Amino acid sequence: MDRSISSHHNPSVSTIGTSPPQPSSPQLPTVQFSPAAIVRHRTAHWRGVQAKTVQIISHEHFEYSFKEQCHLLVAVEQGVRYDGETFVEGLPTSTIRHYSHKLIFVPAGRRFFGAQNPRLLTRSICLYIDPQSVLVDPDLRFAEAELQPRLLFEDRDIWETVRKLKAQIGSIDPGDRKYAVASVSIDP
Repeated sequence: MDRSISSHHNPSVSTIGTSPPQPSSPQLPTVQFSPAAIVRHRTAHWRGVQAKTVQIISHEHFEYSFKEQCHLLVAVEQGVRYDGETFVEGLPTSTIRHYSHKLIFVPAGRRFFGAQNPRLLTRSICLYIDPQSVLVDPDLRFAEAELQPRLLFEDRDIWETVRKLKAQIGSIDPGDRKYAVASVSIDP
């Protein structure tokens, strides 16, 4: 299984890792930030899953949005804002100011957006999951599942899985690739 890793300091892209994405691991749409120049990220691809570390590098006001045909799981490592809001379609808007170590789940086709004035520079890991090509048992019919949105919740097992996947983003060890496949092939 091939994996590619990229590092983004602005909208321009430079490759810092292994081979480019293969047809089995196409680039998935990602959260859009405005202004785009305040975001730095690294990306890894596996079949049906794309993991991206996101680091805000400026204290200026920013906005973000996402609505695509893939699921999005956001694990916020550090999130503290003076003011702002986070919205996932189907749930009430949150204006919580301290949201470090929280998770957000956006099912495919749901709208996700927000705006904030950060007090601390936000760091998060975004997992984009293509329900049509992720490695799960076909008998589970994952692509047909009606998943529910969740906003700023806690789950230790999910955090542990995200932490392990984050460690794979910068790794070029072929043994780590096998581990990553096992990590993303979990039952829903």
